[in-house]
Amino acid sequence: MDTESIERLKADVVEAHGPWTAHNIHLGGDAYTIVKGLEGGNEFRLRRVAQIVSDLAPVPLEELRVVDLGCLEGLFAIELARQGATVLGIEGRQANIEKARFARTVLSLDKLELTQDDLRTFSVERYGEFDVVLCLGVLYHFEASALFRFVGEVARACKGFAVIESHVSLTPRERRLHGGRVYWGSAIEEPAGRDDHDPQTLWAGLGNPTSFMLTRASLCNLLLDSGFTSVMECHIPAESETLPDWLTLVACKGRPQVLLSAPILHREALIPLPERSPGRAVVEHVRARLHQRVYLRAINSRYYRVLKRLSPRAVRVRAKKLLR
Repeated sequence: MDTESIERLKADVVEAHGPWTAHNIHLGGDAYTIVKGLEGGNEFRLRRVAQIVSDLAPVPLEELRVVDLGCLEGLFAIELARQGATVLGIEGRQANIEKARFARTVLSLDKLELTQDDLRTFSVERYGEFDVVLCLGVLYHFEASALFRFVGEVARACKGFAVIESHVSLTPRERRLHGGRVYWGSAIEEPAGRDDHDPQTLWAGLGNPTSFMLTRASLCNLLLDSGFTSVMECHIPAESETLPDWLTLVACKGRPQVLLSAPILHREALIPLPERSPGRAVVEHVRARLHQRVYLRAINSRYYRVLKRLSPRAVRVRAKKLLR
């Protein structure tokens, strides 16, 4: 299909469901879903996720069964299907799933299945098991009870590993009890868009006005309690911008390792990741925001370069410590 034909068909999709809001997908020739070339940070996220799957999969991509939970406009599901994996993308909003279906049709992806469904109904009985589960940017859009159930179902459906991207609460403000353990985080309001084509609507939770965002420690502990045996954080490939409340985790569904050199540990439960104290968390939160909004902008200004030349070294060192 030539570029002109793709653009003509894309215009029909945009008229019916609005423009693409997040996923810039190369459709062939000079045709992209948003702009020609790089659009933003999602392409860097794609590189990270695709590399993780390629590096950690025990078999070639062509032999993997993958599910992309909350696939939005389909970028990650489409990429892995183009690489040869058998992929299921599940998305709750019609506008998003129709855009993903358009890209699947243009690219003739027979190994990609797309379905519109509420992730709160996801279960292994409904969809089966998967070698790789992608859970990208969705966990902080659930209310607490739905979140706990959803992560449990993710663990049940996962045979290999799950790739999880999520915002986390930088302060343990509120507590929720589940399965005898206390989990900490923050209740947040879901954004309210103007209409069904507004990005605020298309990226928000599905019908719930508020959600519960776990802290980093509580998210890791929830993955442990749900049945994952190890949880790792990915830093490379790097994303275009690193935010203090955003992380990429890989949760592996293995078997508890039997230790021959320390057999006494078989009688000991795995130690949960400790929460930071609220006071320390607040200090680190403020420091992170200062670094992000003040320090990085300051050192890239011409005034900083002038002051650096004029100020004594002791003053410069003290200023850096305060801002960091």
